[in-house]
Amino acid sequence: MWGSSTTWAQLQSSVNQLAKLNRVPEPPKENTLFLRQSPHRLSIVRENEISSNLAFLSATSDDGLKIMAVCVEEHVSGTGVTIRIASNSGGLLEVTSGFKILASSVEQAARRENLKDADRDALFQKVIALDRNRILSRLRSRHARTRRTIRKQLLIVQLNKALHDKSTKARPGFERSSLEAIRAKAQALKVLFVRLEHISDLTMERVNAEDIIRSIVKGAHEISKETGLSTALQTCSGNPSLKHHLPEAFSKLGRYYSASLELVCAARDRTCRVFENIQVEPVEVLVPATSQEVAEYKVHAEIQLLFFYELHLDIPRPRVICSSKSACYLCNLLFELHRGFDISPHPPFSDTPPFRTLAYLLPYNFITL
Repeated sequence: MWGSSTTWAQLQSSVNQLAKLNRVPEPPKENTLFLRQSPHRLSIVRENEISSNLAFLSATSDDGLKIMAVCVEEHVSGTGVTIRIASNSGGLLEVTSGFKILASSVEQAARRENLKDADRDALFQKVIALDRNRILSRLRSRHARTRRTIRKQLLIVQLNKALHDKSTKARPGFERSSLEAIRAKAQALKVLFVRLEHISDLTMERVNAEDIIRSIVKGAHEISKETGLSTALQTCSGNPSLKHHLPEAFSKLGRYYSASLELVCAARDRTCRVFENIQVEPVEVLVPATSQEVAEYKVHAEIQLLFFYELHLDIPRPRVICSSKSACYLCNLLFELHRGFDISPHPPFSDTPPFRTLAYLLPYNFITL
């Protein structure tokens, strides 16, 4: 897999030349799922939905450089799946253990022994326990284990200020009753957040704290999906970036709830019983000693999963590999050239400088510059 006559010096030279040509080789583009025939029991749309939700939930760390990737591999028997997880920076124990706990709830949902709402609530509770620290960071709570939120205005405070700004008004197509409804929901979130911030020790009051967080996340889901936050902010004359930032931020907060619901719906589907038995396996691809000598180089998580299946041709392959952040230009390019897997159909790569991403992930036997 790694054997090549290309040296690191030659690779770095090629990368530097690419960087001189163009920092961003091309703008982000929209990926589409390749609807090919296969023996899979999951539809490719459902497989993508599940993998995407799991990739989102796997991002438990606030470290922007720690990227996760997930895929769902169906068992030949048709009554089981393996969830494979990779990280560009190791440290898979916490997420793997957390996913095994989530898997037990999904398996229970697949047995349909309870009402759907009960299955959803059971999974949602475990999702909040797994992703609590990441959610606190998204909220910019004082309890967050990060310095990235220092001096940043509290998210829910930002929301209320924007919605109650004098310039935020009802208009044709968005009645006053709709505006007042979303303001009331935002105020309710503020009350919950104040309660959360007044907790002195989250470890000592974990149950109470997670109950409040669940209510906040569910409220964020309602605001982002039901009341048209983007529409409400159209006339706001404050910071123009908030018109994009707030809907996106509350959509991400609410996704912890919607992901729980979607996973339970997939598990309870009578026509596809693959979630009756779930295994969770971490993937760590060994890299050659020459690359280990360069500490800042990493193999991107989605590339590790691709390598895993290339090295284990006897294992059934998924069709979709999803990462917790959009793929960089070169990861996306490699998937296009490889043609063995789809990646999430969202804008697939950021403007990460190619001279870093290429040195991180280029597998010599797939591409030689």
